Amino acid sequence: MGKNPNIDALVLVAVDIAKAFGGELSAAALRSTVESILQEGQLWGCFLDGLITLEETRNRFLANVESSIRAEFAIGWDVKKIGWRSRAIEAAVDSALTKS
Repeated sequence: MGKNPNIDALVLVAVDIAKAFGGELSAAALRSTVESILQEGQLWGCFLDGLITLEETRNRFLANVESSIRAEFAIGWDVKKIGWRSRAIEAAVDSALTKS
C-alpha cells in the first residue's frame, strides 16, 4: 500500500458517479472535492494509522462523493438513485486507495 492514494483514479470514479446522477462535472471540478474528502475528518490519516479499515474508508469516501454530487445538482435525499454503486465502483476505489 502506498502512502498516498491515487487521486486521479478517485477523481475518475467521482466523474462516473456524477454521470450516473445525470450530470456532468469535470475532473478538475471534482479533484478538490476528492482531496477535501480524504483530508477532512482525517479519513486518509485514520486509514493509514489502521484506525479504520479499507472497507470503512471506501464507504465513507463514496458516501461523501454522493453527498457532494447531490449538493452540486440539488438532488434531495428523497430522490433515489439506484444502480450507481456497483462492485466495480467499489473495486476501483479500493484499488485507488491501496495503490499509489
